[in-house]
Amino acid sequence: MSAAESGRQCRRILRGKYLRRRAGNTRRSSRWARSVEIATLRAIGFRASAVVTSVFAESILLATIGAAAGTAIALFAFDGKAVNSISSQYQPAQLVYQLSISNESIAFAVALAMLIGMLGGLLPAIRAATVPIASALRDG
Repeated sequence: MSAAESGRQCRRILRGKYLRRRAGNTRRSSRWARSVEIATLRAIGFRASAVVTSVFAESILLATIGAAAGTAIALFAFDGKAVNSISSQYQPAQLVYQLSISNESIAFAVALAMLIGMLGGLLPAIRAATVPIASALRDG
């Protein structure tokens, strides 16, 4: 391995560690901000089941918005477009593909987004119901 390749690999590793730390900090600060909000809702009289329902519904709503945006971008960017392969001197044939997005693939993508939204919202919703109100307000 040359010195240049070694330097590039080292920079990639450091960049990956930096990005993971930034993502972890964002996740922790988001969790902190939401725990105070959820504890406040419970302190003013909302039942734990209502808080679980609202957190779960919010995660499903965000997944729905993401699925709609992703579907719209995919339809605009790829549906009906033609893709040409680049031929070389060893393979002079040129291939052309017509891209199309079927209703089945859209349904699968939306269902997958809903599943991810439900799984991603389940643990925060349960945590919202089980955190003691006093400790969440005190820590916030």
